Amino acid sequence: MHRIPEHVSVKSALAKLIGVDSRGVLSVYLNTSPDRVAGEAWRISYKNQCRDARCGLPEPSVAAFDRAAAEVLETLETSSLGAPGRALFLSEEPEFFYSVSLPSPPKEVVAWGTAPRLEALQRAADDFERFGVVLLDKERARLFTVVGAKIEVSHSFEDDVPGKQATGGWAALAQSRYARHREERVRRHVARAIAALETLNASRPFRRWFLGGSPEAVARFQNDLPPDLRETVRGELHLELFASDADVLGAALAASETAEREFEHTKVDNLLESTSRSTLGVDLTVEATEDRRVGELVVADSFDSPGGVCRTCDRLVPARRQCPLCGGEPDLVPDFRQRLLDRALRLGAAVEIVSGAAADKLMEHGGVGSWTRF
Repeated sequence: MHRIPEHVSVKSALAKLIGVDSRGVLSVYLNTSPDRVAGEAWRISYKNQCRDARCGLPEPSVAAFDRAAAEVLETLETSSLGAPGRALFLSEEPEFFYSVSLPSPPKEVVAWGTAPRLEALQRAADDFERFGVVLLDKERARLFTVVGAKIEVSHSFEDDVPGKQATGGWAALAQSRYARHREERVRRHVARAIAALETLNASRPFRRWFLGGSPEAVARFQNDLPPDLRETVRGELHLELFASDADVLGAALAASETAEREFEHTKVDNLLESTSRSTLGVDLTVEATEDRRVGELVVADSFDSPGGVCRTCDRLVPARRQCPLCGGEPDLVPDFRQRLLDRALRLGAAVEIVSGAAADKLMEHGGVGSWTRF
């Protein structure tokens, strides 16, 4: 009987799939952007990928692969393919069928193995992580969360703050009282905006956010922020308070992309400068991963290295070397990079895939490194 897949978010899928062991898991990543869905491009690509994956399988796995591939195709043909990408994971276990919408077209993959392929899912989680936006002046505030290149939540409010008083015709005492009254209203407005931001972060957590609005309000807002929120501000958006949602989204995505590249560059610099509890290059990083010491794996998006899996103990072995643990001979595999990332994830390690200048710098040192637990 045809199963209905469970539709989950990228992060939920990672939580469910990391550490999975099975007799056979089909992992599918498809580009389902509108131009490919309108015609037959996605279907032709999927069938070609299935054919190629099937050719390399041992005979006992072929029948299970065929059943899973047919079930995924039936699901794709009978569902709405509105997202730019789709990932599906299916095994023979009755409850194991997950469908994940991806915010950008992935590199297309169809693979069969004892564990799901998670690199593209991890990258989507990195590149399209939720972040926040706050725009405010002394009377109005707008708050947003953005995820997957879309505004997820939009909230706004306005407080009645009296305007500045003219200086002529009033006694100095009255002017002072009026000024204190106005200042108190502004303070309450800023406090309300901070409370709204804290509530938003509690319900939909984000590790970075951006601030914009009138200079006076922004300065006061930053001054009154609690330390944990102040430390996660990653830039200022130069937008009018009445900017359209589309303009807010465009400016926020550009700022988030810049912040992510800066974050990656700093991470690589710190790794290169480290003198303890870290590795650089394929040999030492694979060794740390296989010895269960890796705490965070850092990989250049252009990294690709030959390697194999030991026939005797299943240890990852770089290039054509003998297994350092048991001396066994490795079988070369075409997806050594993927296996390294999956091993790290299954150990509970964080994975950071860097691109741009950070990736170029890391490639000068082998393209991969890690922070180790000990």
